[in-house]
Amino acid sequence: MKTELFRKKIFKLCVIITSMITVAFSFLYAIYLSKVKTIDTSKSFYYLVSTSTHIEASAHGITQMGGAGYYIEEEGKIFVALSVYTSQLQAIEVQKSLKNTSTEILSQTSPKIYLKSRVDKNRIQAYKNAFSLLDNWIRFLEREIARLEGGATQQSSKRILLSLHKQFTFASKEYESAFLGFSKICRVADEKLSNILQSVVYLKDLRYVLCHLCDSYLRLSEEF
Repeated sequence: MKTELFRKKIFKLCVIITSMITVAFSFLYAIYLSKVKTIDTSKSFYYLVSTSTHIEASAHGITQMGGAGYYIEEEGKIFVALSVYTSQLQAIEVQKSLKNTSTEILSQTSPKIYLKSRVDKNRIQAYKNAFSLLDNWIRFLEREIARLEGGATQQSSKRILLSLHKQFTFASKEYESAFLGFSKICRVADEKLSNILQSVVYLKDLRYVLCHLCDSYLRLSEEF
């Protein structure tokens, strides 16, 4: 009888201690979150990729048919992307139209950013601006690709792309000290777009730059 009573007391004590630990943990975690600054960079991209296992041959074939030929990684496996979309429905529609090409859609989502260090917290506005610029440039290129697909002239396309080229150049220098990773992304995109503007504007090249920006958005958000 005494043994049973003792067991009940021990059980109640364990429940009380567990509850106290849970409350204490929740309280401390709440304090931790209140000190951490966040940036909501959550965004999904839908890559239309080749299912071929012959990567190099697949990349060559994709660029020949107007695709990006951009390499992306998913769970340790390399894929070759034809293009990338911010709308899953659009990716599905394009996939259906490619009757002679074996493809699949890979969805990748960027995480929310948590800024913990004092340096990062002080740079929060620079980070917000950088991700906002990337988002705007991605949508800008999507629209321009759609324009070219719809029959826009080379002259009008180059005029529009020149403004984007200038933004890449400016941002690559402007963010060199505040956000080096973003500055490097802009430098690569700037160089690629500069080459495009010196020749014929091909859809495959614009799709490559678009894939670069989307992939960079994802990788950049994972750095924090």
